[in-house]
Amino acid sequence: MFKLKTLFAAILAASAAQAFADNSNANVYQNGTKHDAVVTQDGSLQTSAVVQYGSQNTASTTQSGRGFLFLTSKNDSYVYQDGTKNEAVVDQTGGDHEVQVKQWSDEQDAKVTQTGRNNTSYSEQYGGVKNSLTVEQSGTSDDSTVVQNGERNSAKVAQDGLGGSVDLYQAGYKNKADIDQSGWGNDLVADQFGSENFLESSQTGSYSAGTVYQDGTANQAYLTQAGFADIATITQMGSANMATVTQH
Repeated sequence: MFKLKTLFAAILAASAAQAFADNSNANVYQNGTKHDAVVTQDGSLQTSAVVQYGSQNTASTTQSGRGFLFLTSKNDSYVYQDGTKNEAVVDQTGGDHEVQVKQWSDEQDAKVTQTGRNNTSYSEQYGGVKNSLTVEQSGTSDDSTVVQNGERNSAKVAQDGLGGSVDLYQAGYKNKADIDQSGWGNDLVADQFGSENFLESSQTGSYSAGTVYQDGTANQAYLTQAGFADIATITQMGSANMATVTQH
């Protein structure tokens, strides 16, 4: 019995040592003037890469996930900025996350925060100026894709559920999207083209699907899904249209 306990203790110790072993890898490349990059990693099996061209770009990435026993934390972060005065902030805690931020032109702002597990965020802002996006993921196995092209577009995505998916594309001038997703297995696909279009979406039920398409000027779409397996589609083309869909 003593030998068995000793062997079991040795296996636990080895597993814990493996899980908590730091195997971080950070790469920073800057080409231009007055860039600022800060990378902080505290955990296991973490990878971060920051690449900045142009001038006066700022990037900050923080990864503090940590494995436990047979579970291994694996945070990935990648930031690429090409232009002037772009700012990217990535903050990851938990485990098994993946982030990719790309910003091509000038004065773009991106902030991604992941505090749950197994979340994935992909964002890209290109060919424009002063676009901004915020992604907050605090659930499990959530996925978000945000792509913006143009000027002064803004997007906010908050996911606090299980297995949710958001796919947002905005192109034009001053389009805005505010997306809140919780519950289980909800899915949203949204596209906005033109100028000053607005989308507000809230999915709090389970296994619901929403599709929103707006093309024009000053259109407004409001989508609320709080039931089970709801399906909704909003399509608007033109100017100053407004659509409201509520499902319980």
